[in-house]
Amino acid sequence: MIDVRILSDGRLATLTSRRVEVPEIHPGPLLDKGVALLSPEGALLEERSLLNVLASHPQRLPVVTAGIEEKEGRPLDLFHANSLDWIEAPRAPGADPRFAPGAVLATLRHQDAVVLFDWRSGELLWSWGRGQLRRPHDASVLEDGNVLIFDNQTGADASRIVEVDPSTDRIVWEYRAQNPTDFYTGTGGTVQRLANGNTLIAEPNAGRGFEVTLSGEVVWEYLAPRNADGHRPAFRLERVPLDALPQ
Repeated sequence: MIDVRILSDGRLATLTSRRVEVPEIHPGPLLDKGVALLSPEGALLEERSLLNVLASHPQRLPVVTAGIEEKEGRPLDLFHANSLDWIEAPRAPGADPRFAPGAVLATLRHQDAVVLFDWRSGELLWSWGRGQLRRPHDASVLEDGNVLIFDNQTGADASRIVEVDPSTDRIVWEYRAQNPTDFYTGTGGTVQRLANGNTLIAEPNAGRGFEVTLSGEVVWEYLAPRNADGHRPAFRLERVPLDALPQ
């Protein structure tokens, strides 16, 4: 999951967590996730609360607490935000105009949704996923303005990757394994659209990384070595261009 972004000017955008009390939502303490903007040296410049973002248009994505596990003595992890994508460059012509520079996309695992908001105003611009996603991860905005999401489908024993057109809220591409239960991770997961049009996927609960074509063909895969406990530890996977590495 991408929880820190280095922006083109050297500033850092990162997810934050803060304990709050909001009795009208939950009688006990909550964790409000947010996005902080830091200087290159790490000084806090600005911060946005995701609770406040959703409150700007509460009818678009009402906050829910049902189905979120409560751990004794700990605040309710209301959002469990696990990734952010800060839009800096314009999308391709014809892309949804809401996905413009200065907008931020966040994945809210415990709300079964992804949200887009305007950084300057903190206003919720778009949300999608409730009733479609189950405990998602790692949403990102593609060059054409579509949104790519790792949909864990936790509890269903078969994960999937979806690409959504935000202008219509329609799924325009989906990957599932030919035998659906062969691709499943109840927690974690990353997904990246590559320059060749293929999609790179990390399946952490299986310690597996693999690349698929748009037709769903697996072109290669990697299994992490087993550790002393017999598990294959793996968390995230990202393709890095060779010219981005020290020579």
